[in-house]
Amino acid sequence: MPKPSIQQVIGAIFFCLSVIGIWLIRYEAQNDNHHYLKVWSIVFPITLCLSLAAIIFPGPRAERLQRGEDIATLSLVQIITGRWWKILAIAAMSGALHYWYWYVWKYFFLWKNYGR
Repeated sequence: MPKPSIQQVIGAIFFCLSVIGIWLIRYEAQNDNHHYLKVWSIVFPITLCLSLAAIIFPGPRAERLQRGEDIATLSLVQIITGRWWKILAIAAMSGALHYWYWYVWKYFFLWKNYGR
């Protein structure tokens, strides 16, 4: 299995740490009743999943070049390998589940028990 390059790992670590910092800002803003930051509940898990995957796995272009495939005629979507489509699906599902937990589950299902 090809390994990611050092530039990819350093960039992904920096991106991961910056996303965690933004999530902490979002969490503090949520405690101050700033509900306009609902978008971050989707963006944070998606970017965290993608940056962790970039640390662990090489990029799709590097995978195809490692296999000896010609990528000159492929479009950007065609370059993405099956592994990265699965990573993108997991990232999208984690974003949707995180949003559902914070803004659907907590407010519609748990609020009924607070008044009792």
